[in-house]
Amino acid sequence: INAYDGGPGDRDGYRNAALRVRAAWRPAERIELGAAGFAVAARSEFDGYDPLTFVRADTLDESRSRLGAGRLSARYDSGDWTVTMGVSRLKSLNRNLLDNTPLNRTRASRTAGQVQVERTLSAGPLRHTFIAAMD
Repeated sequence: INAYDGGPGDRDGYRNAALRVRAAWRPAERIELGAAGFAVAARSEFDGYDPLTFVRADTLDESRSRLGAGRLSARYDSGDWTVTMGVSRLKSLNRNLLDNTPLNRTRASRTAGQVQVERTLSAGPLRHTFIAAMD
C-alpha cells in the first residue's frame, strides 16, 4: 500500500523473518535442562514529513529492527521439592532511515536471572504448595 493518502507514490510495506528454537534434555529422572531462543528481523516502510517544511509527504521513511533473545534453564523435581533456575539475555537494535540515509538508531540489552523454590505438603485430603521466587 501507499501509506500517504495524498496521491500516487511509492508502495510502503512491512516484512519480517522470525526464528524460534527450543530444546530440553533429561540427564536424570528428576532433572531437566533447557535452552530456548528466538530472533526477529523486520523492515517497515512508511511515509512521514518533509525534513525541511515538516509537511506530511510521500517520503521514503524506513525502520529496520533486529531482536534476539535466549534462555537457559534447569529444573529439579523430587516430588516434594521443586527448584527452577534460569538466565536470559535480550538484545534489540532499531535503525530509522530516510531514503537510505541514517536518521537515528537505538539499541538495548537486558540480562535477567530467576530462581523459584516450591515445597508441597499434604495433610490428609489437603495439599498445600509454598512458593518462593526471586528475579
